[in-house]
Amino acid sequence: MIDGLTLGAYAAEPRRPAFDERSERRWFQALAAIEGARGLEVFFRGTLHPRGPEHLAQLLPEGWHLVVTALPQAIAGSATDPRYGLASSDADGRRAAVDDIRRLLAEARRLDAVLGRTAVRAIELHSAPRAVDSVSADASALALSLRELTDAAEGTALIVEHCDALLAGQTPVKGYLSLAAEQAAVAEAQAAGAVSGQSVNWGRSAIEGRSARTPVEHVRQLVRAGTLSGLMFSGAPATAGALGAAWDDLHNPLRSDDPASLLDGDGVRMTLDEIDAASWERMLFLGAKVQDPEDSVEFEHRLAPLRRAIGAISAGMEKR
Repeated sequence: MIDGLTLGAYAAEPRRPAFDERSERRWFQALAAIEGARGLEVFFRGTLHPRGPEHLAQLLPEGWHLVVTALPQAIAGSATDPRYGLASSDADGRRAAVDDIRRLLAEARRLDAVLGRTAVRAIELHSAPRAVDSVSADASALALSLRELTDAAEGTALIVEHCDALLAGQTPVKGYLSLAAEQAAVAEAQAAGAVSGQSVNWGRSAIEGRSARTPVEHVRQLVRAGTLSGLMFSGAPATAGALGAAWDDLHNPLRSDDPASLLDGDGVRMTLDEIDAASWERMLFLGAKVQDPEDSVEFEHRLAPLRRAIGAISAGMEKR
């Protein structure tokens, strides 16, 4: 059940190492002031924070939840070994990915212990590797990974976030499993007792289908399957723009902030309209993850596109 919106604020975060400890505290204070926000999406790449989960606990606004995305870890692991991934049909590649998520879950438990509450609400996992050459990925391997991670999760939901799938004749950004294959893996894992679900990133689905309709269709598909657990709004660039090339995963803001972006208020509303009452009850997170096309130095300006994206979600929810 949604109790406040989730900020994927790391996409807008100032670049490290110039982002020092004092600036970081000011940054988190600015995030806490965003109306309607009640949680953060943070990423895992070997650790939840360069200074450790205890430091992150000090920064987190009181009562806020966390959603952790493991996508940077999946990308880094695949760069080192193309067999690496939770959906890998190669036993060693799959085991390495599972071991990394176990480390993520251990850090999440440390963070919760410092805070004295369950702050980590969900872990976003991904169906790497990209199936090319002798490397393959399949739903059964992903389901096995979800089952093996269930005990370490200790009730924290393991959410398979969909990225653009590998499609014939189209250059992928991520190129992981199809939504249907991920759905099959989640169903298999759930049948074995795993606490799992699926989430949609609006921009990544739009990149896959080269259309603003694809995220709507993906949400509709997961609502019908009863597996929708999360939704994050990022834009997708239909043309090259200030943030980079067309159809790259750039976390574009609303079109009003970036003319290259497909995402607008109508797209937000149409996507939210697909979520029925039963799915709202199951939803663990809803939010936005966008960059600032102007790369502003001043925090308030840098966060303005994120505030407007959060505002569009709030407006879309009110009109339901």
